[in-house]
Amino acid sequence: MSHRLPLFQQSGVFLLTLLVTAAAVLVALRQVGLPLLGIDDAHIFLVYGKNLTSGAGLVYNQGGERVEGFSSLLWLLVIALGYLAFPSPEKYLLIVSVLLVSGAIAMLALRIDGRKAFSPAGLVLIAWVVSSPAYVTWVSLPLMDTALWSALVVLGAVFALVGPPFGLAIIASLMVLARPEGMLWAPVLIVIATLPLWVEKGPWAALRAYWPAALAYLLTLAALTAWRLLYFGYPLPNTYYVKMSPDIPYNLGQGLTYLLAFLYMNPVVLLGLIPAIVALLINGRWFLSAIVRPGSTSGADPRLRYVAISLIVLLALLVPVYMGGDHFGNFRFYQPAWPLLILPALALLQVLKIQAPRPLGYLAALFVILAIFLLPRTNWFNQAYRSSLIHEITLARQGQAVARTMNQLFAGEFPSVGVVRAGAVALEYDGEVIDLMGLNNTTMAHAPGDRKGVKNHAAFNSEVFFAQRPQIM
Repeated sequence: MSHRLPLFQQSGVFLLTLLVTAAAVLVALRQVGLPLLGIDDAHIFLVYGKNLTSGAGLVYNQGGERVEGFSSLLWLLVIALGYLAFPSPEKYLLIVSVLLVSGAIAMLALRIDGRKAFSPAGLVLIAWVVSSPAYVTWVSLPLMDTALWSALVVLGAVFALVGPPFGLAIIASLMVLARPEGMLWAPVLIVIATLPLWVEKGPWAALRAYWPAALAYLLTLAALTAWRLLYFGYPLPNTYYVKMSPDIPYNLGQGLTYLLAFLYMNPVVLLGLIPAIVALLINGRWFLSAIVRPGSTSGADPRLRYVAISLIVLLALLVPVYMGGDHFGNFRFYQPAWPLLILPALALLQVLKIQAPRPLGYLAALFVILAIFLLPRTNWFNQAYRSSLIHEITLARQGQAVARTMNQLFAGEFPSVGVVRAGAVALEYDGEVIDLMGLNNTTMAHAPGDRKGVKNHAAFNSEVFFAQRPQIM
């Protein structure tokens, strides 16, 4: 573990990260050129937040069934706090998102090279983050839980690599509350965190240090599952039953296609992926030997840190494969882990003990920063990232307009409305909204079906539709 830098130096890194992140978000907002209202899925969160703070509970329709049609309980609570303070929480959510991401990235940058605050590696990391318009936009403008999840993934990696154990215990619990995939991330990070103690002093020493983190994870998972069963009647979010096909090979095939497309569209990721694979190929035998024979190597061996970072990056790339990918543009599921994808390359430099003299080190960092800003096919200058985001925000604007028109047309007697895009209409419409895709419709979500077709939109069941009979489509 690196020594602790003075507080003013740590604050300087945070302020730098905050300034460059905020500047990148403002550039994105200007380039998109649309009002800050989020995408349609963000409006689903807003529906639940509004109903919760009004006293109606976690329901999609006022007086309707309890349903977990949102993907993050923790982000919903953030939104609920926003509704308690503001009539429209959009700007508040943007500020919270920027602060979350900036704080997490600053902590990661400080831990890359603990000897100095503004190290070349730390500067490269910050540049890597803000050089990606897809990452910057997905953690800000959609107003989704992506920023929260990204902050937890980054902080989870930090605590798994450098401690302390109680920090990882907190992050593990928050991960479970933040996203369904937190149930996979948290235990893997805890196991990775035990590696330095394991190889140096044995498994019991590792268990003594990290059992609180494991217990916090298990207790949070048990409490959340029990609450879901009592409140909603199901152990997993409604979104899981809608999006995941029961055909596991099909899911994996869709997820592998998603990964390959991500790498094809973002070949710069290979700068981190190739060193991650190399770490396991070259150090795999040594690593297994160190696990089997504790005491044979030091927990501070840079090779161990290199392997640990590589395992985290491979986890980040493989979890979306298990989930079957996603339908949104710009690879939403890979954006939260974007800050981590460059780490194997930086860890490899430490293993090779490549440390250029200070002027040359910063000059090399400047060269790398220019390259990661200019070389990717999607960057801030060609603005190719905009089309998908503009489309999603425009759908939300259209949904709001349709809902307001229906409120005027049917004032007093509001017919039930069946919708495909379930967020903006439900937020604005005063009548019952029936989600035909099932995210906010328990009967539709649990109806038979193979969930194959358009990703995340394949749960429609005609028998349920004719039984529910929305009066307007």
